[in-house]
Amino acid sequence: MQGIEEQQARQEEKQEMIEMTIKEFMDAARLYLFGMPPAPQPVLARIPARPIR
Repeated sequence: MQGIEEQQARQEEKQEMIEMTIKEFMDAARLYLFGMPPAPQPVLARIPARPIR
């Protein structure tokens, strides 16, 4: 059973790496072909842990 879980974890890591590589390639191609910089990534909202009084 543990072997299956490890295999699934490796498969997920590979999938994430593939997706990241494709995204980086598309950003580089967009910049090279169209002179368009990649779209900015959304910034995480800054929500205070406690309400400010």
